Amino acid sequence: MRRSEAALRVAGFLLCASLLSCMLLPIQSAPGATGIVVDAATGEPIEDAIVVLRFDGSYNDQLPDRQHIGHAETTTDPSGRFSVDRYSRAGITIWPYFHSEARVVSVLRNGYRCPTPIQISEDAGSLRIEMTEAFDREDQRSSCRPVAAKRGEAVAYSAAWRQLFPTGATRKERDRSRQLDRVLEARAELGFGRNCEGPVLDLSIAPDGNRAAIVAIGSEGPEVQILDLKAGADPRPRSVARETIDPPRRLAWSGPEELILWQPARAADRATFPSLFSKDQFQVVWASIPSLPAALAELDDRPPNATAVGARRRPILPGDLSDEADRRWHGRSFVVERALDPETAGVRERLRVTREDGRRYSIDLPGERCGSGGRFGRPQYRISADGRSGLDLRYVDDGCHAVRIDLETGDWDRIDASDSPGMCRGQRRIPPGALATALRGWTRDLESALDAAGADRGAAYSLRIEPNGKTQVRARAYDGSPVDLEFQTFPVATPLRRIDVTNVAPATRGSRVTPGANPASVEPL
Repeated sequence: MRRSEAALRVAGFLLCASLLSCMLLPIQSAPGATGIVVDAATGEPIEDAIVVLRFDGSYNDQLPDRQHIGHAETTTDPSGRFSVDRYSRAGITIWPYFHSEARVVSVLRNGYRCPTPIQISEDAGSLRIEMTEAFDREDQRSSCRPVAAKRGEAVAYSAAWRQLFPTGATRKERDRSRQLDRVLEARAELGFGRNCEGPVLDLSIAPDGNRAAIVAIGSEGPEVQILDLKAGADPRPRSVARETIDPPRRLAWSGPEELILWQPARAADRATFPSLFSKDQFQVVWASIPSLPAALAELDDRPPNATAVGARRRPILPGDLSDEADRRWHGRSFVVERALDPETAGVRERLRVTREDGRRYSIDLPGERCGSGGRFGRPQYRISADGRSGLDLRYVDDGCHAVRIDLETGDWDRIDASDSPGMCRGQRRIPPGALATALRGWTRDLESALDAAGADRGAAYSLRIEPNGKTQVRARAYDGSPVDLEFQTFPVATPLRRIDVTNVAPATRGSRVTPGANPASVEPL
């Protein structure tokens, strides 16, 4: 839409509201769907496939954020056909500016891979959904995702999806798997990704996949930067705002053309206020049409130049925006596999990809996961428009950086321009059980050494770790006198230089140092 036309529509919207010539309808509605589900190889209809639709609405250029309406599900008949009526629910909309849409977010049938989600327009005809036969149950599991529907909206699908995941493993095997998960999680707590932050603090990708935004620490403090991901575009990030980024404020795109800092309302506030008047707080930090937020300010009873959006504007739901990227899955599925890294004794992550044709391959993810929500477990939220690149926050090059990963080859490169190292915690307290879980054999040997030195193993003790991993232990004897001993090299690559092993909670946050620096002198326990 041209800018002038958008301005006219905004002006008309405001005039309409002021003259009460537009209707505030107490119904939100989205299109339904009809179609047929068939076997991709034979063309034969598939009976008893569970089809789930998701319904959303938006005000397009006037209010670019999307509003989730609901889900609906149905089952195909013997001829493979299904039909879902138009979906409606109670909720205020401003007619005629509210545009609704629907998506087939999943189709589940035993023996088949779940197909790529399909977007449905108001004038869409009958759909033809082709399903590919799965090689095995694991192949089907890797293609089917849970549907985050409200209670009662996708009962059959949720039940069928849960049945996919019991593996039939013995209780001993399940216990071993859970124990490995605990060990990996505990070791991750000792690594760089959990104990360091910056220079990149947050990452968000636009719904159309053409832009990314990061919060990076610059010479003058945190700043919001935008990067153009389109082929041939200038790859250098450009600063658009300097803001204080205090959790839980997060970067989020309310649409392809507007970037916000978003802070969700508390659950109690959401329950108290209708969705139109939610107490979510967010601030517009960048928009491609500068005049648009100013025009919308009048709807919020704000000064035209204000950017902080108050409680009256309709809330943003960044979690829902991930569905915009469904079309960029291209029928693939992604699973993160975690294992012990033999080089660092930490956690190694691999991304297993299953293509729509069933071909599988894995790629190594660089460094460690880091930053706010820097988990690659839901890469659909971070797939760029080309469909081949995934974006994530990973601890590489001595800092938490925004990286672009080729989802075919595993090659990666940094997309931020910051050369600052990460700021790392040099000291922390952990309970004895957490250390024993992370480093069971090492901790067992340490306890034996403490016994031999006459130390009270029931009392707190501290580990001093040098950059090369050499470890010194300061403990207490039963009479309270200090016990010092040198011990084995600390087995995990870590920025921590002192670990207090105690069940006493810390009174203050640990000091922060750059990787490799020596911590400040601290009195022993």
